[in-house]
Amino acid sequence: MPKTYNSLQTSKGKLVVHRLTDINYWIQTFTLPGVQLERLTLPGMRRDVPIAGAKFEYDPINVGFIVDQDMSNYNEIINWMNEFQGNFTDIRDLSSTLSINILNGDNAIQQTFGIKGAYPTTISEVEFITTDSTMTPSVCNVTFNYTHINIDGIAQHVGY
Repeated sequence: MPKTYNSLQTSKGKLVVHRLTDINYWIQTFTLPGVQLERLTLPGMRRDVPIAGAKFEYDPINVGFIVDQDMSNYNEIINWMNEFQGNFTDIRDLSSTLSINILNGDNAIQQTFGIKGAYPTTISEVEFITTDSTMTPSVCNVTFNYTHINIDGIAQHVGY
C-alpha cells in the first residue's frame, strides 16, 4: 500500500546557492533534468545493434526565479559567470552546491534536490513591461551544469 496518496506540489520553491549566501532566489519554474542512458552500438554484419551503456547523461537544470527589486540576485549570477573569464585551473574552483527546496502550503520544505559542482551557463534576459499595471514580478531563467545530483536520497554522479 502506498505511503501517501498526495501528489507532489510544485507551486512554491526556493533555490539556495551556497556560494551566494546573502541572496534569495524564489523559484517560479524549475525543470527536474531529464536522464538518458548512454547509447552504445554493437557492430554487426548486417546492421549495428543499439545497446544500453553504463553511463547516465543528464540534461542541464533550468530555474526561473523572481528578480528582486535591486536586481542583486540577477547581478550575482552575472558576477559569478564573469569569474569564468579569469584564470582558473579547475571548474571545481568556481562551482557551488545548490539546494532546490520545494515548499508546501505552509512554506515548509517538502522535497529537496541537492546539486553539487553546479555552475551557471546561461542567464536569460529580464523583460521590463512599463504598461503592466498588475505589478507582475520580473522572472529570469538561469541554466546550470553540474556534476552530481541527489534526488530523494538517491545520489547520481554526472562527471569528473
